[in-house]
Amino acid sequence: MDDLRVEEVAINLKLWMLYRFYHMLKANNYTKIFNCNVYCLILFIYGAIVNCMVVYSSIGFFIEMDDIISDVDVFLVVFVMINFFFCSWRICIILSKSHIICDVLNVAKFNFLTSKQCFKHLNALYDYRDKTIKITNYFFVFSVIVLIQWIIFPIIVITFMESDVENSRSPNIMNLRFPVSTQTYNQYYFIFYLMEVAIAAFPIYVIMVTDTLILSFSLVTISQQEVINRAFKSIGYEENSQSRKLNHIIQ
Repeated sequence: MDDLRVEEVAINLKLWMLYRFYHMLKANNYTKIFNCNVYCLILFIYGAIVNCMVVYSSIGFFIEMDDIISDVDVFLVVFVMINFFFCSWRICIILSKSHIICDVLNVAKFNFLTSKQCFKHLNALYDYRDKTIKITNYFFVFSVIVLIQWIIFPIIVITFMESDVENSRSPNIMNLRFPVSTQTYNQYYFIFYLMEVAIAAFPIYVIMVTDTLILSFSLVTISQQEVINRAFKSIGYEENSQSRKLNHIIQ
């Protein structure tokens, strides 16, 4: 399938391109390295690295550590890990079915419905396209704000913490249990902080991409259904109008 243009589809294609998600779906149309789409390759390498970081951090649950973690923190860390691996599985499934998604993208075209009656009601598609762009842009801004708050929160907490606290680990984004001593963790805190930033960014990106995909296809399906409904109504209206005109002529 050829590349789509922004003006010929009823989805927020600009946002898909900003995510580079569209470039990953159209794997054969963009730069390749070792016969692999460069964007897919970058995402794969990034995902593999952060997955290794998460596995490494989980070792802290199976060895004796010099600090104590509360049950609440254990629950939160386990929840984060489950969500992380679920996001990894989800993006792999989506990219493996990219050819199917590209075919489904035809539904988003303004010329998908080719009947004369449907063409008369394309304004419904334009209305829903504006709604789709607005909703997905709001979702993008909201997700970025959440990520920024998530990243800067531990820095703010550390700023107001007492500097003589040595027996507890400094708070981090997700407080993963890296298998190092408390002293080592606090001494090289900035390194572990950057590791958690990289880990946190991955599920946020996947959630943004997949939710935008679901929102786009849901709204475009509703809009095409609205066009069909209006077309059927207009067919009945036109037939009734022609019948009344014919009866008027006969009389």
